[in-house]
Amino acid sequence: MLNGTTRNSKFRGEIEGLRTVAFILVAIYHVWFNRVSGGVDVFFTVSGFLITITLLGHLRRFDTVRPWLFLSRLLGRLLPAAAVVCIAVLIGTVVLRSFALWDDTFEQIVASMLYFENWYLAFNSADYLATDQSRSPLQHFWAMSIQGQFYLIWLAVFLVAVWLASVTGIRAVRVAASLIIAVVILSFAWSLIQTQTNQQFAYFSTATRAWEFGAGSLLALVISRIKLPVAVAAPLSWVGLGALVSIGFLLPVADVFPGWVALIPVLSAAAVVIAGESGARWGANALLSTKPFEWLGGFGYAFYLWHWPVMIFVLSVQDRTVVGVRTGLAILAFSFVLAYATRRLVEQPVMAMRSHAKPRLRRAATSISIAAAIVVSSAGGVGQLYVAQEISAQADAKWEALNEPCSGALALATPDDCSPTTSPAAVVPVNPGDDVGKIFNDKCHTRPTQTDFKPCSWGDPNGDVRVALVGNSHGAVWLPALEAIALKHGWQLDSYNKAACSFNFAGRDEENPKVRDTCLTWVDEVIDHMDRQDPYDFIITSAYAGNSAFIDSETGMISFEAGVIGYQQAWSTQTQRGTQMIVMRDYPKTTNEMINCSRDNPRAECSTLLEDVQTPLIDDVIAQATVGNDDAVLVDMTQWFCTDGVCPTVIGDVHVYRDFHHFTETYGTTLAKPLEQALREQTSMPL
Repeated sequence: MLNGTTRNSKFRGEIEGLRTVAFILVAIYHVWFNRVSGGVDVFFTVSGFLITITLLGHLRRFDTVRPWLFLSRLLGRLLPAAAVVCIAVLIGTVVLRSFALWDDTFEQIVASMLYFENWYLAFNSADYLATDQSRSPLQHFWAMSIQGQFYLIWLAVFLVAVWLASVTGIRAVRVAASLIIAVVILSFAWSLIQTQTNQQFAYFSTATRAWEFGAGSLLALVISRIKLPVAVAAPLSWVGLGALVSIGFLLPVADVFPGWVALIPVLSAAAVVIAGESGARWGANALLSTKPFEWLGGFGYAFYLWHWPVMIFVLSVQDRTVVGVRTGLAILAFSFVLAYATRRLVEQPVMAMRSHAKPRLRRAATSISIAAAIVVSSAGGVGQLYVAQEISAQADAKWEALNEPCSGALALATPDDCSPTTSPAAVVPVNPGDDVGKIFNDKCHTRPTQTDFKPCSWGDPNGDVRVALVGNSHGAVWLPALEAIALKHGWQLDSYNKAACSFNFAGRDEENPKVRDTCLTWVDEVIDHMDRQDPYDFIITSAYAGNSAFIDSETGMISFEAGVIGYQQAWSTQTQRGTQMIVMRDYPKTTNEMINCSRDNPRAECSTLLEDVQTPLIDDVIAQATVGNDDAVLVDMTQWFCTDGVCPTVIGDVHVYRDFHHFTETYGTTLAKPLEQALREQTSMPL
């Protein structure tokens, strides 16, 4: 387990040491490298090993499994420390973080205490490697949630095994082993499949991780029968430890976890445990069994719980997105101090009560643990209700503000009549980071490594003028304005949206080749779909101007020109059918520093210089694809984001950006009239 120690008759000191290495790796990789270390996979494997020993102990002592005894001990070990951390996070969030981040944190407090944080993150498309201060201080609880779910699953497996044994006469251990083998095979197969199709979801899924616990469980079932010679066991232990320590440094595994790559830390942990049976004095197990490693292992659970929120709060206070060396060391040191205090003042007293001879004290320990979870979950729920009421009140103000002549981009239309507001009225939306257009829902938005074809229709489905919005998120953000125009003029408006994918036959040079390959497949599917119906009158597209490296499909060379030609070739499949291409020049971006500035104080003058946040036309691939192209028109909306070379993050009492390179749905809505005017003046659209 991530916490404490589960002992059998033969205490395994190297397991405590192995956990020490694992939690140190997790923390170091989180703080400085933003990479997957494999440490959590070791926790999972060791948990499977130890919890199976516990359940086998039930069978040996009671000839059955006692669910309440099993669960009460787990609750006593897991919940108190988790509750303390969640309460600290709740207080820290209210004191140190902007209101825009409260709701997500309160939701995750509930999810963490009720052990479904992994599913919360999976269904909300969380980036498990992101470490900027906008991330939840509880994101790391995903591993604890999977672990808690595993305990329930394994309890059910052994209960079923006991029942089947009573029916068939086969020993319960044999039945349990068969069930565990089936779980391992099915889970590993599913892990391979889902990691290929939806890796980010697979990372958090219990179904793709169950085999890691199962591997440790199978090891517990057979460990007593494995007797390796010292000459084999000692080198094996060093190979296992070396593989575990080096995997994150040597292999770019983040985009392929869990999948087959998770075999490396799982087998590494198994190698150390198996080698430990030999008692080799010069093996890695001897090092891991030393007092320092064993002592530190006892603090692993609490340290794991504390290190992530400490890091996130430090980033928030320092207004930074990256942790330096000295700051990182301070984070690790302070996390250990908190872990030590939590272990001594919370975990050990509750465990002492739980192991006391008096039943009354044992029941009290369990009651305290359950009460802590209920209280903390309720606190998170109350926080959510408060935020919901505030958001509702400010949502009314938002829509009221959007009807004002000086709201959002409209304030730039008549600047003399729309002087900056100095009143304390709320700037809308209250949570700019969550103000995402409806096109980005899973029904209309294809993720970076997926090829799912998800066309959506807006406007008038029977409109005489047919318009398509095609491309990635930098085109999709224009939907609120385009939908308003389409509804006003009775157009049919269809969208084809895939993250990190532009309407181009040349693939971008991507760090993850799967993003490029799935994009090319998706573009072909979009074109095939369009070719099977009447041609669109207009296709509107855009792309992130910072991407200028494309791969020539014939030569394999990376160049700017390959991207220009790739756009023109893709567009020509439709322009030769009579469609006009309308290319939205990429809008000016901002910076994370300015996002945080306006989020913390919307009335502050948070702005950037235009020259720093917009790619020049000569360096913008998609813009250059329109040069000399009679079938494509470039529409430039820069003036609605910046004036006199300055680009503020709040315009007309509206937050312009939800992150450093996407504008909010609210601001996009206020762009409807300016965009309509630009399309009227620069294109042949019937406006």
